[in-house]
Amino acid sequence: MSSVRPTFKRVFADDEPRLASALEHLGAPEAIGIDVEMGQRIKRLPGGVTKGEQILALIQIAGNDVSLICDPLRIRDLSPLGPLMASDTVKVVLGGATDIQLLEDGGLPIHNVVDLAEVAISVFGHKEEGMRALADRALGVQIDKSIRRENWLRRPINPAMLSYAHRDAELTLQLYYWFRREHPEALTAHARKRFHPALSGEIAEWVRKYLTKRIDALRLLKDLRIDPVTKASQLARDIRVAQSQALSPGQQRRLLRLIGEVGLAEMYDEVLPYLDSPSAVFRATAARTLGRLGNADAKPHLEGLLNDPIPDVSAAAEVALRDLKGEKPASTREPQTEEGEPGLNPSARLALESLREQLPPSDSDEPRPKSPRLTD
Repeated sequence: MSSVRPTFKRVFADDEPRLASALEHLGAPEAIGIDVEMGQRIKRLPGGVTKGEQILALIQIAGNDVSLICDPLRIRDLSPLGPLMASDTVKVVLGGATDIQLLEDGGLPIHNVVDLAEVAISVFGHKEEGMRALADRALGVQIDKSIRRENWLRRPINPAMLSYAHRDAELTLQLYYWFRREHPEALTAHARKRFHPALSGEIAEWVRKYLTKRIDALRLLKDLRIDPVTKASQLARDIRVAQSQALSPGQQRRLLRLIGEVGLAEMYDEVLPYLDSPSAVFRATAARTLGRLGNADAKPHLEGLLNDPIPDVSAAAEVALRDLKGEKPASTREPQTEEGEPGLNPSARLALESLREQLPPSDSDEPRPKSPRLTD
């Protein structure tokens, strides 16, 4: 169903006076849609090694009737944006983990944030987490994302590129109000003070490492010389302590996955209720965890998920049921990832895991990241 789209006054601020004027007109809105455009520069290091460096190219903000683009390549002092970013105004992003990190690296900590990609995945599954699918579903808008791969570091900026950048922030804000009307509980469940909540010192070291670095749980325990069999009860207690903390939905979901990776059978009854979660991500993760725990009592519960309306969930339940039977995927099928989606062959998976271990995990429900926006 198409929605009536508001009219925004579009402002391009490439100097301090224009930025100050736009922020004054913006005021203190209830919510703002935020997006950024970035480029990549290649740095040459000693020994002929090259390293890609992401550069913040544009900051887009839409709120009330103002659609503001700030040019951080021309405006070196971004501090006028600080009070807005730290205010009670809801900061709405879409697949914004990288965006927020770039802003915070630029001296703009973001408070009170919600990522609509996380919300969309929890409601519709991974196939409808992106702007194109959501704009079509919620607003009746068909959009072209091909321009995103343009060189955002080149100046002056093409007017068509500016229009594209304005639109993304505007649509993000409109989608926020659509979700607030149509799926308020899911929106509330994913809103938080900080996108990356600080981990409490009460959380055990091994759990903290698992939550902050992409690493295989059993390998982590081996490196820490912790036997998952003899220490199973202690490991379960450690996870329960972590679950009681103020974590992001993505961190809570990783804890649920951790139960299966370590094989903590005593937590079976604590995993089971997640099969009824309103979040498709938690239902799928719980299904996969139950399959790994190997408790045959889970079979009827998993069979009930085979008809789940979200393909991610039904696929996870199918994989979990095969795990319970001790079956491997047929040779004609592709290998499966933990969420029941087609995966990589073992050698490629090991190579990918080695690379991923060098990266911090997302705090989101693992929405797929934006495609890199590379310079020419």
